[in-house]
Amino acid sequence: MSRQSPAFTKCWRSFAARDRDGEILTAVRHFPAREAQWADFPAWVHADLVSAYAAKGIHRLYTHQAAAAEAVRGGKKRGHCHTHRLRQNALLQPAGFERGPRKL
Repeated sequence: MSRQSPAFTKCWRSFAARDRDGEILTAVRHFPAREAQWADFPAWVHADLVSAYAAKGIHRLYTHQAAAAEAVRGGKKRGHCHTHRLRQNALLQPAGFERGPRKL
C-alpha cells in the first residue's frame, strides 16, 4: 500500500476537524495507483490547439479528458465538466490563434 503524502493527510484531517455534521467530508478512500489510459485528441479539435499542446509535450489526452470533451461537444453535462458554448467554440476554433497560441 502506498503512503499518503503528509500534505494530503494534513488537508483531509483539516476538513474532518471542521466537519462536525458530516457534510463536507463523507468518505476517505485509498485507490492504488494504476497505469494511465490514453486517447487521441478527437478529430474535431482544431489543429492549432492540438499543435499548441504538442509544443508543450502533450500528444494525447487521458481517456477521461477525451470523454469529457466529447460530452461538452455533445451538449451534455458530465461531472465537473459543465457544458458551455464558449468552451466548445474554443475547441473548434480557438480565439487568439491569429495572434499566436495563448498559454495553456
